[in-house]
Amino acid sequence: MPLQPDVAVISGDLIRSSALSAAAYQQLIQTLTRFFADNSSAKLPQGSLFRGDGFQLLCPAPELINTALRLRLTLQSQGADARLSLARGPIEQLAETLASSRGSALTLAGHQLDKMRGPHWLAQDLIQPLNKAEQLLLWSCSVQLCQLTARQAKVLLHYFASGKPAHQQLASSLGVSRANITQLLNQAQYDLISEIDDYFATRHLQKAMEA
Repeated sequence: MPLQPDVAVISGDLIRSSALSAAAYQQLIQTLTRFFADNSSAKLPQGSLFRGDGFQLLCPAPELINTALRLRLTLQSQGADARLSLARGPIEQLAETLASSRGSALTLAGHQLDKMRGPHWLAQDLIQPLNKAEQLLLWSCSVQLCQLTARQAKVLLHYFASGKPAHQQLASSLGVSRANITQLLNQAQYDLISEIDDYFATRHLQKAMEA
């Protein structure tokens, strides 16, 4: 495959996976595998697992934060979490599998993950470097994610996976009351997280206009 200049990498590992029962661990692995399949692209190799509790996937750069957000919410809805190292940059050798691919963004994501501690994410952009305000936005979002209950994470996941529908529509699809959905979303600070998601989805366009 040719050079992919606008691809982002998510490298991660599950938090405290060694403390999980065999059944719980297997369920999380199945969850990750389904997530990779649901977010696969014909132009990019599918996400893969490695080192037992580690994983990696590629996505289009504008979808990086949204993909990472949904990934963490997917895990948190099952009472788990992960460290995520996010990197945007060139993939100089994009092969049919991630194991055979090589690139600056892949290397950066891996090195950054090795230095991380705790259930959160860190991001770097080799094409349009993040400024301090943008790093603070991601940090505040991660802090909020760490405070979610599994129930809040599940509702917030459905909210983002369904394209941010009206509360009543979301309530109908989940079979609960609108008041209950609104309460859970407000507790999860969904409006703040949604604004951050919207910002990073269009960040590359904003930067291009400024240039």
